[in-house]
Amino acid sequence: MKKTNIIKIIIISIVAIIMLLSIGKNLNLTTNNNLLVKFINNVFRNEEKDRENITADSAEIVNNAVDDKAASTNTENKDRLSSTTNNEQNRIFEGISKDWYGTKVITQNDNIVSKYYKFTIHNTSTSKKLGDFNYSDNLGHVDKDGNTMDGYSYFIVNATIECLEEDRFFEALSLGNLYILAYNGTEQQTGHELLTANNDKPISSKRALWVKMKKGDKRDFNLVFLVEDKFINDKAVDFYLYINENGSAQGTNDKYKSLVKLDYRNTSSSTDANKDEKHIFNEISKQQYGTKVITQNDNIESKYYKFTIHKTSTSKKLGEFNYCDDLGHVDKDGNTIDGYSYLIVNATIECLEVDEFFGVLSLKNLQMFFYNDTKWEGGTELLTANNDVPMNSKSAMMVKMKKGEKRDFNLVFLVEDKFINDKAVDFYLYINENGSAQGTNDKYKSLVKLDYVR
Repeated sequence: MKKTNIIKIIIISIVAIIMLLSIGKNLNLTTNNNLLVKFINNVFRNEEKDRENITADSAEIVNNAVDDKAASTNTENKDRLSSTTNNEQNRIFEGISKDWYGTKVITQNDNIVSKYYKFTIHNTSTSKKLGDFNYSDNLGHVDKDGNTMDGYSYFIVNATIECLEEDRFFEALSLGNLYILAYNGTEQQTGHELLTANNDKPISSKRALWVKMKKGDKRDFNLVFLVEDKFINDKAVDFYLYINENGSAQGTNDKYKSLVKLDYRNTSSSTDANKDEKHIFNEISKQQYGTKVITQNDNIESKYYKFTIHKTSTSKKLGEFNYCDDLGHVDKDGNTIDGYSYLIVNATIECLEVDEFFGVLSLKNLQMFFYNDTKWEGGTELLTANNDVPMNSKSAMMVKMKKGEKRDFNLVFLVEDKFINDKAVDFYLYINENGSAQGTNDKYKSLVKLDYVR
């Protein structure tokens, strides 16, 4: 206790000295012969030896306190700007959690882990047509060709599921324990169990939605729900994926259950919206000499490669990709500067056929275009990626793949923040496999509009 009191006295004394010195400096009272200096020296000379071992610790405490105050000041404004949004989301999440007996509510960008499995959600989309998943008419509202009807659409969550540990009790993951819930704020609007998926078991099988995986296995899934269009088209509605690995009854205490808010941007399937997008695509195509313009949910194929786009994000920090300062605006640690950010397109590239002429795919033939409606605002070529060839190599952007091979990439562009922050700007990935000159007749070129959610 005595030592603690001494430390407190020392801290107060040091702070007082700093204040006196500051005042003295302004009054030119801090020279060696000055009375103020002599007074300080005389007062503390006798105790100096006794405090020798703790003075350094005390000074460090004071310095840390000053640093903490400065850091707090620097982040205060930033925190104030985001606090309103965060508080509202927290309020909604807490309200929904109460409705579900304490089930945790998170975002799709959080760590989504149940007891035996990890979920990584890439993309959420809607469709009226049967896609890459198994036909099912168990719930009605689907015709004989697999197309939805009666005011319903497929709601498709594209995700990767990884087995962290084998479930020795159930021996498999039941996809049937996944649900989709629609909420307006804290008010639940509807909920649906999984309809079907692209599981490799026939839908007619009793085990159609059962997935058996070994520890470390990863599998990509289209998880498909049947949802009314009135909810899909309602911009006030948010969708949550309910993960209940063990199929625990509602109200049971299961810490592994979760409700995951999806980053689904309502693009509206109305006729007017479709016509407007078609008009924009036609105009952009004319500007790009007839290059086809499509969405990231369309079939994206060039001559030798297929592209599946999962997610588009931005960052100021060097992530899972190679450091590059070729274009400037990047510091020595790989962080962006000067009002620029990384625009990162996470995609899977599949080799459909080996290119016998070039032998490789050049990622440098990928570019990013910025459009405000039909007005071209700018563009930039690929900066870097997570390719396994060293960045200082001449072949840093060259990818050699065999037929049927699939590889995941972070395709990274350096983009001005003014475009990233402008909600009127849309991003288009320009795929030009052969590096054909602008204006040349190449049916394999395409401009892919990205689902980038700000």
